[in-house]
Amino acid sequence: MSLAAGSKFGPYEILALIGAGGMGEVYRALDTRLNRPVAVKLLSDELADTGARRRFQREAQTASSLNHPHILTVHDAGEVDGRQYLVTEFIDGGTLKDWAQRQKRTWQEIVELLAGGSVYPGPDPSIYAYVKVSTQRNIYRVPVP
Repeated sequence: MSLAAGSKFGPYEILALIGAGGMGEVYRALDTRLNRPVAVKLLSDELADTGARRRFQREAQTASSLNHPHILTVHDAGEVDGRQYLVTEFIDGGTLKDWAQRQKRTWQEIVELLAGGSVYPGPDPSIYAYVKVSTQRNIYRVPVP
């Protein structure tokens, strides 16, 4: 169930759909309590089984435990009308795909962006990266050898 621009989701006013992916939709929204732009990620109704809900909650907990300039800050997480959500800061900087297509990039620039800017060692023996590949921000967990 997509949300229309101008609709309310808890204290958030939905402004526009940013994108949709395997887990759900991401919206640009306004936090009406603090009058700030945010990104609201909603778990898809079709994927709201117990396992998907647990993964979504784990994503929210993991993301909120990280503190790094290149990782989105989590502002809120919870459930409204049976739909789980995650709210992060909204950064209007385009996507990785946009960045790569603006000009020809060397492999060194790509590695620097991904390794230097987006990868952060997490609280357990893994590397976490918050990468905005296309239209959706996700945490990727990569085991450390």
